[in-house]
Amino acid sequence: MVYPGTLIVQGWGLAEVAATGTRTEMGAIGRSLGSIREEKIPLEREVSRIVATVAAVGLFLCTVTVVAYGLIHADWITGLLAGITLAMAILPRHREVMPR
Repeated sequence: MVYPGTLIVQGWGLAEVAATGTRTEMGAIGRSLGSIREEKIPLEREVSRIVATVAAVGLFLCTVTVVAYGLIHADWITGLLAGITLAMAILPRHREVMPR
């Protein structure tokens, strides 16, 4: 049998193609790797939970800021912009803990 990447350094040879693509041994390995289900590690789950909590707090504070500014100053557009600015400053940028 000859597999992809086989290097012939001397002589001559004759090969018959028996299968291509996913029907080869390498294709079977690829199919079995494709069926593996990835699970998050505990650190990734904890970071996701913390980010969701901080995002909820940020959204709550954004709403409070918009309503308070709008009621006190009667300027809802500026209140909305202030609330969005506050929410953006509070929210962490979520990056993957471990690159895939």
